[in-house]
Amino acid sequence: MDEFIDTLLTFEELEDTQFQSDILVATATNTPNQPQEVLLQSLGIRKKKWKSNPSVAKEALELVNYRCEIDPFHETFISEVTGDNFVEAHHLIP
Repeated sequence: MDEFIDTLLTFEELEDTQFQSDILVATATNTPNQPQEVLLQSLGIRKKKWKSNPSVAKEALELVNYRCEIDPFHETFISEVTGDNFVEAHHLIP
C-alpha cells in the first residue's frame, strides 16, 4: 500500500511539474468576464477531473502578480520551474 501511495504522489508531482512548465511557455489568454465552459478530462473508467488550461492559468497568475488573492502577504516559495512565487492557479478564477 505504501508503494502505491508513493507512486501516486510521484505521479501527481510529475503532473504538477509538467503543468508548471506548460504555464511557463503558454501565452496568457484574455478570458471574457462571463461564465466559461468547463471541460472534463477522463482518467479512466469512473474517474474524471477538470481539464486545466495553462493559458488561462497564466492569465490568472499574471492578474494577481503571482500572489495569493485572499492574502497577498502570504509567504510561499519560489517555483523551481517558473522562478516566480508559487501559486496554484487552479484555485483562482480569472
